[in-house]
Amino acid sequence: GVISESMFEKNVLWIEEERSAKESQRQSLGEQCLKLFDVLDETAVNSDGQVSKEVLASLIPKVADLFEKHLVFFTEYDLDGILDLIDVNGSGLIKKDEFCSVVLSVAEEVRAMSVIRILY
Repeated sequence: GVISESMFEKNVLWIEEERSAKESQRQSLGEQCLKLFDVLDETAVNSDGQVSKEVLASLIPKVADLFEKHLVFFTEYDLDGILDLIDVNGSGLIKKDEFCSVVLSVAEEVRAMSVIRILY
């Protein structure tokens, strides 16, 4: 009885620490993702706050650097698919929140097929 209660308490504590660490990482990644978008040339952003997929393609190497900095596991396939996943409506234009949402999804290990299933 006593051993299992102690093990249970340690497990609950570990789970809470993991959740807290993931939330902290998510917040940091989100803030840095927004900053990535903000450094884009102002002339590239239209009046609706959207940029073309081509312009965002220039940010993909910086996303890879961001993932490496935060020890996020990713593959080249994940990076290659980010732009296709972001442009859900096929307009070729992407808003900051759409970009950051997909980047965070990849960082949280939601892989391309999972995102496609969620979107459709």
